[in-house]
Amino acid sequence: MVATLEKNLSETALSLNAKGKDLFFYDSKLEGRDNLIPYISEDSIIVPINNSDDFLTKLVDYSYIKINNLYVLCHGDAGELKIGSESINAESLRKFAKNKISFQIQRVILLSCNVGQNIDFIKTISNVFNCDVNYSNKLVGHKSLGGSWELNTFTNQSISNNIVPFTSKSLPFPSDVINNWKHTLAITISAGQDLTDFLADPNSITGYSATSHVIITGFISHTQATALDAIDATYIQASISETTVANLGAISVSNSSRISTGNKFTVVVSDTSATAAELNSVQAITSVAADFSNITAIEASPAS
Repeated sequence: MVATLEKNLSETALSLNAKGKDLFFYDSKLEGRDNLIPYISEDSIIVPINNSDDFLTKLVDYSYIKINNLYVLCHGDAGELKIGSESINAESLRKFAKNKISFQIQRVILLSCNVGQNIDFIKTISNVFNCDVNYSNKLVGHKSLGGSWELNTFTNQSISNNIVPFTSKSLPFPSDVINNWKHTLAITISAGQDLTDFLADPNSITGYSATSHVIITGFISHTQATALDAIDATYIQASISETTVANLGAISVSNSSRISTGNKFTVVVSDTSATAAELNSVQAITSVAADFSNITAIEASPAS
């Protein structure tokens, strides 16, 4: 029985090596993932990467098989993939290469915004894994948000002018799924000095454009949320520190560059009572449901 099982496992491994498999790694917290992942080809091996996971360590688990296409779906920036516990950049890849782990990867396909703006990063991927690389130097995602699924190709240590348009052969999603996925794999900045720099000069952040979808990690203040209204972007996603109805309702959201759904602010009201009109004014600043769980009483609106 054991010998039969070992024989079957061995035959399976040989079969995988002979035919090769597609691997699809993705950020498990990625917005809109549930509208993409279920439609990936059943022949692909799908690997979610959590915030606590090391992406390269997870990849080592598949070093024993031939990989036809290694897809990576995550947010990115120039020369950087933001996936797992540590960002993947040229330096981390060169450090990883010192482990001398052998891979059989034919092509890496980076579904991540702006990564190709640092071509050394793309070249490093090609060198470390001895493979071709498909990548973008602009927004990846829905065309209504300024994105595209057309990728450049890096082959044999040289930049190719070849653009790889979306086809069922180049991506594991049906075209109707791509058309309905109204997101982009946008730039991500952290609350703190990065946000301060962004507010002072948006163009100081690599990869920013007026059509960007901007994700801010950490918490921002209500005054910073108002300041962000002066910056053009398709929408801004951020968590605002818990504060009063008055502070939240006063946040400016008048920028005409926003898409119709508006910003995606996560907000929590600190008050225990408010009028219905005040709560409506808070909900009006975000397309995400506001948290009114602290409210225990709805007050009557003042007589006009």
